[in-house]
Amino acid sequence: MPIRTGADYIHALRDGREVWHAGRRIEDVTAHSGFTGTIKTLADLYDKQHAPEFRDLMTFEHDGERVSYSYLAPKNAEQLACKRGNIEFWAQQTLGQMGRYPDFCAQLVVGLLDWTCVIEKQSEQWAENARQYYLHCRNNDLCLTHALTDQYYDRTKRVSEQSDPDLILHIVGESKKGPVVRGLRTLATLAPISDEVLVYPNRPRDADEADYAIAFAIPMNTPGLKIICRDLYAEHADPERHPLTARFDEVDAALVFDDVLVPCERVFVYKTPHLLAGIMYIHTWAQYSTMLRLLIKLEGFLGVAQLLTEYGRRNKSASSQILLSTLMQDIEILRSCIQVAETKGYLSPGGTWEPRLSAAYRVYSIEA
Repeated sequence: MPIRTGADYIHALRDGREVWHAGRRIEDVTAHSGFTGTIKTLADLYDKQHAPEFRDLMTFEHDGERVSYSYLAPKNAEQLACKRGNIEFWAQQTLGQMGRYPDFCAQLVVGLLDWTCVIEKQSEQWAENARQYYLHCRNNDLCLTHALTDQYYDRTKRVSEQSDPDLILHIVGESKKGPVVRGLRTLATLAPISDEVLVYPNRPRDADEADYAIAFAIPMNTPGLKIICRDLYAEHADPERHPLTARFDEVDAALVFDDVLVPCERVFVYKTPHLLAGIMYIHTWAQYSTMLRLLIKLEGFLGVAQLLTEYGRRNKSASSQILLSTLMQDIEILRSCIQVAETKGYLSPGGTWEPRLSAAYRVYSIEA
């Protein structure tokens, strides 16, 4: 299918997924006030992909169909510039407030595609799974989340030594159709209103912890997968008094995997701790998207600060000007960091043209 519409996105959320909040199951997230504002925000953005004034900014033609620049794996600097334009548009339309809107995890899938050059050295089948999953996400314009954080546990013990063996996600069985997993993952932001979830650990696994070393992707309505929401801040938020909460609350969630079957074709790493140790490489594109989003967010802060200063007639005050200048300074430094990263772009081992990001850029953007 080509790029989706807002109606396509909303319809896909009515798939029988098991979403829980405050001890009660939410049968239809599209009809619950805790999600409707954010769903409308994302639906409007999907619709903008079809608008003549935004179509070429957000999408490009591939094999006769339009696909999102979010899923573009650029091959040169010109394509990187097009990709950046789409990232900035998504960020501007959400004021930089949404950290897990669809563009972010789309970048993770681009990173996964790029990482197949490493995966195939271990297993050509896993690498092919990753390539096919990239195409599946791109061709269906999916909205994804990711679950990479282990549930809180006793850090004086290894993951395999916890008193509750089912606390941390691990493999508990195998079948002809694929492995069976059980356990928890937290910080799955946007999970209640995403199409699918990428699952992998953000901490390395030891050589004898193979049952904890798995990376895969599954739909949110997979049998046995339960989505436990934190408080729904938007549920009673007045759009006039709480405009950000009412429109942009992404809702963090914990995922409970209750003997979930993962199809073989959705497995990217399996019982291979040394390979999984390098999976954070796929975050390169997500970090690029995040840096651009944080820059847009900071510009929004500056705009509000300027309006407040003018309203209070303090815009000519030296102290106010210094504070505003500090925000401007941060913005200019971040712009320079991004420009340097792009100017020094390079062809990765996987064949994509990547910005040369520095960890210092990311730290500075977060601090700013």
